[in-house]
Amino acid sequence: MSKCGCGWEFSSDLMIKYHNEKWCKIEKDEDELFAMLVLETMQAGLSWSCVINKEEAIRKTFKGLAPRKVLSMPREEIEAAYENKDIKFVGSTIIYSYLQAIGVINDHLISCSYR
Repeated sequence: MSKCGCGWEFSSDLMIKYHNEKWCKIEKDEDELFAMLVLETMQAGLSWSCVINKEEAIRKTFKGLAPRKVLSMPREEIEAAYENKDIKFVGSTIIYSYLQAIGVINDHLISCSYR
């Protein structure tokens, strides 16, 4: 039986996997909550598919996005990783996307099988 989606996820296998397995699903793991906030912040001004395609490299660069490990990174290492990024604040759009990503807000279409 095929499942209906929201429409935006069909651009790649990674996007389908994210839509079907993570987006709008309740997340309780503290490390993953932090990771999703960082990823959503990095998404500012980009399409989510850019972040999904680079997620593995981002997690590797930032020690799995585990908060305690990131805090132990030398400041210079973090600054180098953020080079060429203009990240100055987390605004309402990023927070809304974050709340979708961790399942607080469920914005799957009513017709979506994953709602």
